[in-house]
This record gives sequence, C-alpha cells and structure tokens, in this order.
Amino acid sequence: MLFISGGRPKVNLFILLSVVCVLLNLAGFVLSCQSAQFVSSIVDCQLVSKGDCFCCEGSQATRCTDKKEILILYPVLSVSCDTVRLVLKDLLFAICVLNALTTTVCVVAAALQYLQIFAGRRPRMVEAQIPPEESEEPIHPPDPEEFVPPIPPPPYFSTFCSYTPRINPR
Repeated sequence: MLFISGGRPKVNLFILLSVVCVLLNLAGFVLSCQSAQFVSSIVDCQLVSKGDCFCCEGSQATRCTDKKEILILYPVLSVSCDTVRLVLKDLLFAICVLNALTTTVCVVAAALQYLQIFAGRRPRMVEAQIPPEESEEPIHPPDPEEFVPPIPPPPYFSTFCSYTPRINPR
C-alpha cells in the first residue's frame, strides 16, 4: 500500500517491515527444508581417520565424487555417525516447521493490520456512495425564516472597566 502525498509515494513502515519479515521467514523455510531433505537423503555415513563422519548420498561414502553431495559431520562425545545424522535431520526439520509457523504468524499479523486499516477507512467511502433518497432522513436546505442568530458573548472586562458614579442622596 502506498500513500501518495504531493506526488511522491510513501511506504508505510509496518507494511515494509511485514514484507521483510515474510520474505526472511520464507527464505529460512526454503533453506532449512532443502537442507533437511538433503540430510535425510544421505544413507551412508562412515567414520574416517580423525573421528569425522564422511557422509554421501550414494551407497559408498568414501567414493563420493561430487562435492555438493558430501556431508562431513563432527561428532561430539563419541556418538555414532548415524546418530549425529539423525539428530541433524530432526533439527533441520524442526527449524523448517518453526519457519513455516513464523511465516504464518507474520502473514496473519499483516493481514489483520491491513483489515484494521481498511475497516477504518471503509465507512467514509460507504457514506459517500449512498444516494440521498436511500438515507434515513431526507436532507432539507435550511430555511432562512427559522434561523436564530446566536447570542453574542458578554463584553470582556465589563466589571473592571465600567464606572458607575455614586449619587449622593440629599
């Protein structure tokens, strides 16, 4: 929604922030879901020399040729490579769901704000569109004979500036 005043468009700050919020959450949603799908597609992880896990989409992890298909995990506390892979997969799917939830919340908040903005403006536009014969009271032009002029206000400082002479009774 753009507000135009003086020929230059102005962007409402809430609208700008809500669009940025939705776009960032969508980007996080897509990236985390893609990463979770990649980790879940890995079937073979093998422990290599330094205690690192070498994982690949193919069936033989040590013979992966494409660097885009390789995942190297660094296990902590001497857990198995499959355990680390499963924990990473669950974590990425949880982040994916969380990003989907926050995207939904941002969209709903923006939609409610837009509805509130449009609901505040709608009655004025509706009143302007109602023809005079459909309104509840017919509009009559004012009658000049019924006009009663307003009473003028009392003069200022009348009690301070007025001088009333005293008459000596004789």
